Amino acid sequence: TNSVYKQNYLAHQKQIRDIIQNQSFKSLKKQVYTIPLVVHVIEDGVFNISDATIQSAIDGLNDRFRNNIGSGIDVELDFCLAVRDTNCNPTSGIIRVSGTGVANYQNGGIYYSTDSSCATASDQDIKDLSKWPVLDYYNIWVVNTIKCGTIGGYAYYPNGISYDGTVISYQSM
Repeated sequence: TNSVYKQNYLAHQKQIRDIIQNQSFKSLKKQVYTIPLVVHVIEDGVFNISDATIQSAIDGLNDRFRNNIGSGIDVELDFCLAVRDTNCNPTSGIIRVSGTGVANYQNGGIYYSTDSSCATASDQDIKDLSKWPVLDYYNIWVVNTIKCGTIGGYAYYPNGISYDGTVISYQSM
């Protein structure tokens, strides 16, 4: 019933259909697909995560998806930090923004639902600080803490809306 959600979902489905239709499946050969990542570090003035730690986490992700640690399956996906922004300018793929202006973020962190009993920042308010188009990049938000639960991170099923991506605590990154 949400027209924006429906429009984004249909655009995402069309993009997938176009990719499939443009492939020549008669001569299938292995192809590794590269997924550009944008890591949005939502700073609180206290925690700090280095670029090297972020790159190490991405390297570990690639090891798992490319079967470099013996899982038996090569998913043929390669994740890398984006090298161009939405205007085709060079970027490191790591965006650092202050979250101190978002209500309850510094002291409460973020929670993955709308549980009003948790004095935490809103998922959407945090993501609104910095997000890139989900049809072109995979967004990862690194936050100070995820409260009112015992999880290190979460993601929603991708559906083409602007809040798609992963939220992860800096300790879990």
